[in-house]
Amino acid sequence: MACDLQATKGYLKFKTSTKIIELEGDRAQKFFNAPHVLIGHAGLQNDFANAMTYLFTENSRPPRIKDSEFVLLCKDGIFHTDNFNTWNKIEEPTFTIGSGQHFAAGAMAVGATPLEACKIAGKKDIYTGIEYKEYVL
Repeated sequence: MACDLQATKGYLKFKTSTKIIELEGDRAQKFFNAPHVLIGHAGLQNDFANAMTYLFTENSRPPRIKDSEFVLLCKDGIFHTDNFNTWNKIEEPTFTIGSGQHFAAGAMAVGATPLEACKIAGKKDIYTGIEYKEYVL
């Protein structure tokens, strides 16, 4: 799984540390019945922060998602949600989210890796870029 590190607020763009949460061990098992998961985010930064709080804090409630989507990668496949309560299994070998998703999906359809696809999306989508990160499950 890969992501760019660009975030925006109005007309301002800035670098964020990541858009992917890596969850292992007991927490991953508790929430997703898997030993290791990667959860990618696209949308409001507050939704991402609320999701991290939920996943890493005991006794917290599921986050209220306003304008975001998440993709989860685990041993059982790829899952997608826009509400953090219902995860839908994606029956495709790849899946993309975010403003550059169409460019990234096209790139992966012709053989690009997730990291390469993010970089390609960043060439055409004005909300994708700055730097990129890759995570391996």
